Amino acid sequence: MVKKKDKNKWRHCGDFIRLYGVTVPHGCLLPRVVEGAFFGLETPHKRFKYKCTRLSHNNRVISSEESVFGVDTWVFLEHFSDLYNKLPNQEKDLSIKNFPLTRTAKLLRNFLRMLNIYHRVIFNGTDVLNPLKEYPKAKKRHLPI
Repeated sequence: MVKKKDKNKWRHCGDFIRLYGVTVPHGCLLPRVVEGAFFGLETPHKRFKYKCTRLSHNNRVISSEESVFGVDTWVFLEHFSDLYNKLPNQEKDLSIKNFPLTRTAKLLRNFLRMLNIYHRVIFNGTDVLNPLKEYPKAKKRHLPI
């Protein structure tokens, strides 16, 4: 945890070098909020209309079996999205929820390394991780749980 410049807030900061050495990339990055946000209704409509005219002008056809239009919920880049929020896919979220209870500092460090990957999708992650960062610094080998 690293203290922010303004106010007494904390932000999460992790060491990814050793973690990247043992993880296998799956080639799918986490989506950003800006990628799915529309700031006006006219601009996306104009872009969609322009793309459709270009497709028809070049004799290209959109496959209706592979396309989905007019739905309220969808899965995009392993994230469940709807009109109001974007949540991680429940299947991918089970690895954090089903992690075994940590009783030693070594297991806690492994858990914190795993959370370094998912810290963007955890709601108030820094508030949860701040007390956990202090336990591995203790001289005791077993945690008081």
